[in-house]
Amino acid sequence: MKKNKIKLFLTGAVFGSIIFSSTIIYANPNTIPSIASWVKYTFNGKEKSLPEGYSTIIYEGHTYVPARFVAEELGAEVVWDEKSKTVRFETKDDVIEDDEEIGDVEDNVEYKSLPVSKLINGINVEVYDLLKHEDGYTKIFLRIKNTNQDERYQFDQESVQLKVNNEILTNSDVDDRFPFKKDKSWYKDIEEDMTQEGYVMLPKLSDEDMNKGTLTLDVIKNDRSQERTSFTFNIKW
Repeated sequence: MKKNKIKLFLTGAVFGSIIFSSTIIYANPNTIPSIASWVKYTFNGKEKSLPEGYSTIIYEGHTYVPARFVAEELGAEVVWDEKSKTVRFETKDDVIEDDEEIGDVEDNVEYKSLPVSKLINGINVEVYDLLKHEDGYTKIFLRIKNTNQDERYQFDQESVQLKVNNEILTNSDVDDRFPFKKDKSWYKDIEEDMTQEGYVMLPKLSDEDMNKGTLTLDVIKNDRSQERTSFTFNIKW
């Protein structure tokens, strides 16, 4: 068995934050803590807004940011150990059994069989099927659940891309003669504790023998911020 597991421990007095050096963000030398609402966060080049109830604090030349927000955006799990007064950060790679194949690994990318799912920012996206239709198009079937309180989201069909080898398939490339190019079920808001199910139509795969690729898509918060949450799946079908 091969197992890769990274554990990061933050012990002592815990303020629920990750500390960055003042050489990164310059703060007022005033020793009184202040909320820095002007600080922005980007992850892999995409800007993300702090969820409600989170703040960035400047204190004695250091910038304190919410640990859970940052860790979850980076794909880590955050656990508070009350007994040892420890905030534990864990990222888990898949366990690969010597005699069991979990997924195809190519160029350090592991492709997983459908169905696959991810939970990011309270939005759970499940990709559960892919259909190659004889009429000349591809359909990907999704379920999206919103677990956020008092927030609404919409799935952006135009954001979907399926990359197979050097070919990129998008919904906008589907022939307009198809009457159901867009699934109208995605026009509805995905409200709190609601699960919406539907499909995305893409062009026909040029290589019918290909059975794996990288799927990316966005879910948009339906408010003034229009904040996007991006998902990436390396799938095989």
